[in-house]
Amino acid sequence: MSASYEEFLESGLQRIQPGENNNPQDCPVCGCPLLMRISQLVGSGRDPRLHAAVRIKTCGHIHGLACLDEYLSTHHRCPTCNNELFPPWNKQDSSDEKMQEDGEEEEKEEEQVRFLDEVFSDDEDDEDWELSSEEEDDDEEYEEYEEDEDEDMEEYEEEEVDEDEEMDVDMDANQGSHVHVIRGEDDMDID
Repeated sequence: MSASYEEFLESGLQRIQPGENNNPQDCPVCGCPLLMRISQLVGSGRDPRLHAAVRIKTCGHIHGLACLDEYLSTHHRCPTCNNELFPPWNKQDSSDEKMQEDGEEEEKEEEQVRFLDEVFSDDEDDEDWELSSEEEDDDEEYEEYEEDEDEDMEEYEEEEVDEDEEMDVDMDANQGSHVHVIRGEDDMDID
């Protein structure tokens, strides 16, 4: 089968003329009624969902023209029997598409590399993005927390430890370790 999509639409379909001998059918693609009988056009009770009906010549299946056209814009087989109606692309098209896809892939990879370079660059002057006010608030809170921790650590380091002081370590399997520091007259428990 060497027909293209356009050629298939021109020569691979047969329009079904409404006639009283036709059996009513629904479109297999959307489920709406197909215009198969003239009586469907007469009167005020005409169904607005009526579709013009076409028959696929190669397999004989009947579908709504608009639904089949939309379906075949992304598929190349009959929606009912999966029979191939036209090739998905010809060899020339496939090589052109492959070259285009390869070029698009390279562009995407280059964009990703540029993005990662910008995000992880060491040069803070070249940053193109700014922190949101929420992120800035989080950073300020973290910096205040770090300063408090640093002050606590400095106070701890400034305490003089007498080399002669005794340390009792009680190990309790159920409660972990308990340290009892004896400093002259001051005792301190550390859990």
